[in-house]
Amino acid sequence: MTKTGIDVLPAEWANENVDRDRTHRRTIADCVDGILVRRKKFLVEKRRDDEDANPGLIEIPGGHVNPDETLEDALRREMKEELGIDVEKAKLVQKSLYTASNGEKQKIHYFHVEKWNGRIRSTEAERVYWESEISNLGIIPDRRAVRKVMTVQNLR
Repeated sequence: MTKTGIDVLPAEWANENVDRDRTHRRTIADCVDGILVRRKKFLVEKRRDDEDANPGLIEIPGGHVNPDETLEDALRREMKEELGIDVEKAKLVQKSLYTASNGEKQKIHYFHVEKWNGRIRSTEAERVYWESEISNLGIIPDRRAVRKVMTVQNLR
């Protein structure tokens, strides 16, 4: 299991012709998203309208990876915090680069949550619900990841 947090591109990767004092180091935040599937539908969250990033969008539940936290531990923590469930079995499906509406660069690690315990409830988003239309997802990487899970399970 890889420990991860925020990756910073080393200064030596900057273009040699650029003034190094004016070069900003770009950061990419690691994030985890959990794809839950039930009866040919997948779980989504509607983000609150007052969110800093992607307000009001329909997305796959997830969040940021803390420093010194494995991706798997972050997934378990985020699913507990956002949905109130305990992840028992999950498999990495895809990694995608994405820029949120607030400009944050993200590397999203999508997991298919194959088994979980607990009653799903919305604890941070405006609401969570089961969706059947992939096109209703607000961001393209979410659509690709869900399509991949649904295709593998032959649910589309």
